[in-house]
Amino acid sequence: MCIFAGSVHDVSSTAIFARGIGNSRQVLVYSMALTASTDVAMVLPLPVPSGSAEEAVRFIDLSVYPKFFGDLDRAFPGKKDISSRGGVASELGNATAACCSRSGFL
Repeated sequence: MCIFAGSVHDVSSTAIFARGIGNSRQVLVYSMALTASTDVAMVLPLPVPSGSAEEAVRFIDLSVYPKFFGDLDRAFPGKKDISSRGGVASELGNATAACCSRSGFL
């Protein structure tokens, strides 16, 4: 769950992908649609082992891959769509950031 430093009108289409990739590392991709009348900062808590250095988390801009979640969805044909209950929609895009921890799981 994220927190916003400022007022937002709407947050929707949230999608999260997390996967361990070995060597105590994890990849996290987070996507959402946001409506706000002014710029706001989003705070997304990332659990890392106590005492981790700033370099423990690396951010990667995935705006060049807006269909990340759509492609991921196609990798699992026949899965149940839970969007009618407020979950992840089947054709999400706009993946904007990924994090990769070097010193433990996020």
